[in-house]
Amino acid sequence: MIGKRKLPVVELFDVEVKEENGEFFEEKTNKERFPLFFNNHSLKVGREYGILEKALESELLEMISAMGIEAATKGELSATEVVLVKDKLDKEHMKNIIYLGYVGPRNDYYDLETFKNKYNADFEEVLDTYLNLLMYNFSKDTNNNFKKALEQATEKQKGKK
Repeated sequence: MIGKRKLPVVELFDVEVKEENGEFFEEKTNKERFPLFFNNHSLKVGREYGILEKALESELLEMISAMGIEAATKGELSATEVVLVKDKLDKEHMKNIIYLGYVGPRNDYYDLETFKNKYNADFEEVLDTYLNLLMYNFSKDTNNNFKKALEQATEKQKGKK
């Protein structure tokens, strides 16, 4: 539909260990999917939990600087790009930011510890969700001035390297 964009989503679940024929297997149970976006409630919770050390815009700029504007705006990372940014990112911090997107659209939500216990994604999935969440919230359309300023800033930084 024109004018509508899909929201980033996070999947939360419990992990149970099952035994079959003497072998153990993980089983995902109690699966839940939630849309993600930031709003004033997200920012309030971020300050209360001490998650936001800097503005979310600064966070996005640092991420884009680390990996390049093209990959970030597409929301896609190659294996090489993941390796390049892995040292610059902390999985727990990214989960904290994703948590802020999770609490944004709802009044009833898990606390941070429960959220992290139920968010069992690997590094690449966390990174992808993190990037999609940041880009969704800071590039509402192609004429977004913030996005243009980021592109200009990162082009200038690339020239300084």
